Amino acid sequence: MAPPENLRVTGISDGSIELAWDSPGAATEYVVSYQPAGPGGSQLQQRVPGDWSTITITELEPGVAYNVSIYAVISDVLS
Repeated sequence: MAPPENLRVTGISDGSIELAWDSPGAATEYVVSYQPAGPGGSQLQQRVPGDWSTITITELEPGVAYNVSIYAVISDVLS
Protein backbone atom coordinates (compact mmCIF):
# COMPACT_ATOMS: atom_id res chain seq x y z
CA MET A 1 0.00 0.00 0.00
CA ALA A 2 1.37 3.40 -0.96
CA PRO A 3 1.63 6.06 1.75
CA PRO A 4 0.29 9.58 1.26
CA GLU A 5 2.71 11.85 -0.58
CA ASN A 6 3.69 15.50 -0.63
CA LEU A 7 2.65 16.34 2.95
CA ARG A 8 2.76 20.12 3.21
CA VAL A 9 1.77 22.96 5.52
CA THR A 10 -0.91 25.13 3.95
CA GLY A 11 -1.70 27.34 6.94
CA ILE A 12 -0.30 28.10 10.37
CA SER A 13 -1.28 30.16 13.42
CA ASP A 14 -0.17 30.35 17.04
CA GLY A 15 -2.20 27.30 18.09
CA SER A 16 -3.03 25.39 14.91
CA ILE A 17 -1.62 24.08 11.66
CA GLU A 18 -3.35 23.17 8.42
CA LEU A 19 -1.89 20.27 6.44
CA ALA A 20 -2.57 18.90 2.96
CA TRP A 21 -1.36 15.77 1.18
CA ASP A 22 -1.73 13.86 -2.07
CA SER A 23 -3.75 10.67 -1.80
CA PRO A 24 -2.21 7.41 -3.01
CA GLY A 25 -5.61 5.96 -3.85
CA ALA A 26 -8.13 3.82 -2.03
CA ALA A 27 -7.48 4.64 1.64
CA THR A 28 -10.43 4.03 3.96
CA GLU A 29 -9.04 6.62 6.37
CA TYR A 30 -5.88 8.50 7.31
CA VAL A 31 -4.13 8.64 10.66
CA VAL A 32 -2.36 11.92 11.36
CA SER A 33 0.18 11.50 14.16
CA TYR A 34 1.93 14.45 15.80
CA GLN A 35 4.04 15.19 18.85
CA PRO A 36 6.33 17.95 20.11
CA ALA A 37 9.85 17.60 18.68
CA GLY A 38 11.50 17.96 22.11
CA PRO A 39 11.86 15.24 24.74
CA GLY A 40 8.86 14.16 26.80
CA GLY A 41 6.13 15.18 24.39
CA SER A 42 3.03 13.01 24.10
CA GLN A 43 2.15 11.54 20.73
CA LEU A 44 -1.35 12.47 19.60
CA GLN A 45 -3.41 11.19 16.69
CA GLN A 46 -6.39 12.20 14.65
CA ARG A 47 -8.23 9.96 12.20
CA VAL A 48 -9.98 11.37 9.17
CA PRO A 49 -12.02 9.75 6.36
CA GLY A 50 -10.20 8.43 3.30
CA ASP A 51 -11.71 11.03 0.99
CA TRP A 52 -10.07 13.88 2.94
CA SER A 53 -6.80 15.41 1.80
CA THR A 54 -6.53 18.24 4.35
CA ILE A 55 -6.74 18.58 8.13
CA THR A 56 -6.41 21.36 10.66
CA ILE A 57 -4.75 20.33 13.92
CA THR A 58 -5.71 22.61 16.78
CA GLU A 59 -4.74 23.14 20.42
CA LEU A 60 -1.01 23.18 19.67
CA GLU A 61 1.44 24.97 21.95
CA PRO A 62 2.66 28.27 20.46
CA GLY A 63 6.37 28.34 19.65
CA VAL A 64 6.79 24.54 19.89
CA ALA A 65 8.10 22.50 16.93
CA TYR A 66 6.10 19.35 16.14
CA ASN A 67 6.92 16.17 14.23
CA VAL A 68 3.99 15.19 12.01
CA SER A 69 3.38 11.92 10.14
CA ILE A 70 0.43 10.75 8.09
CA TYR A 71 -0.52 7.17 7.28
CA ALA A 72 -3.08 5.75 4.87
CA VAL A 73 -5.28 3.02 6.35
CA ILE A 74 -6.88 0.26 4.28
CA SER A 75 -8.71 -2.51 6.16
CA ASP A 76 -7.00 -1.56 9.44
CA VAL A 77 -3.49 -1.83 7.88
CA LEU A 78 -1.32 1.29 8.04
CA SER A 79 0.93 2.31 5.16
